[in-house]
Amino acid sequence: MNGEVAMNQAQLTARVEQFREIMDQIVNQIKVTIKPEETSMELTLSPEHLGKVNLSITSKDGVMTAQLLTETQLAKEAIESQIHVLKDTL
Repeated sequence: MNGEVAMNQAQLTARVEQFREIMDQIVNQIKVTIKPEETSMELTLSPEHLGKVNLSITSKDGVMTAQLLTETQLAKEAIESQIHVLKDTL
């Protein structure tokens, strides 16, 4: 039983780290490409099996709206779990 708990903890830790790496890639590319007006971009995560992320950002009347579309469930989960990082960056 303890072995299973240790394995699950190790898997959880690895998944959290993977989510952070995905979010770091997104945040780093956003910093380079956001412009004051409406911006759209597509980025490919690394490794490639994580797929592409399409990001559309609009700013109207002082309200900024971001729409993220992902190709993979893992990228979606990573973004959802680290959304506070993305909000702080924007």
